[in-house]
Amino acid sequence: GTGEDGVEKTPEWAASITGLPATRIRQLAREMVAAKACYICQGWGPQRHANGEQTVRAIQTLPVLTGHFGLPGTNNGNWPYGTPYGVPSLPVGENPITTSIPCYLWTDAIQNPEKMTANTMGVKGAEKLKTGIKLIVNQAGNALLNQHGATNRTRKILADDTLCETIIVIENHMTPSAKYADSLLPETSYLEAEDLVDSSYSAGSHN
Repeated sequence: GTGEDGVEKTPEWAASITGLPATRIRQLAREMVAAKACYICQGWGPQRHANGEQTVRAIQTLPVLTGHFGLPGTNNGNWPYGTPYGVPSLPVGENPITTSIPCYLWTDAIQNPEKMTANTMGVKGAEKLKTGIKLIVNQAGNALLNQHGATNRTRKILADDTLCETIIVIENHMTPSAKYADSLLPETSYLEAEDLVDSSYSAGSHN
């Protein structure tokens, strides 16, 4: 179909966006349809882009369009999240700071801490923030950009060291978050450690 924009969504149209040849796109589509059980799933990143929700919906329609929805060995297009099981781990100390903010508003706590109050932005444990976030320690998460919305705004905030003065990242890949680190520390992957893992795609990220 053409949709509201009047542009026919052909493999040639998709090739200019994805960088894949139209022949490869056609081949992939035919392989998905012909498969006995095509398992289609997505991670938790596609929606973190401009119009990303539409990408999520498009992926979720693929099992239906290819005739695999509800068949044994297939999936509905979502990510099958695995709940971790209890295993011994390092103890977690007590945090003496009782003030907390909604996790999605951490960029506001960097850029506009004076506006962060219990009434306006859900601050808990205090009526308002006494100071903004000046130090970030990010381990094995890529949470600074990949796990946050409004990425263009977030990039500007992270690049301004007059706001958050120090960023420490602990990673085993040069992620978008790692590129903003003042100090970048190495980390092992779960493939490099003897460990127990669960069924989640992020199993072993914290060794």
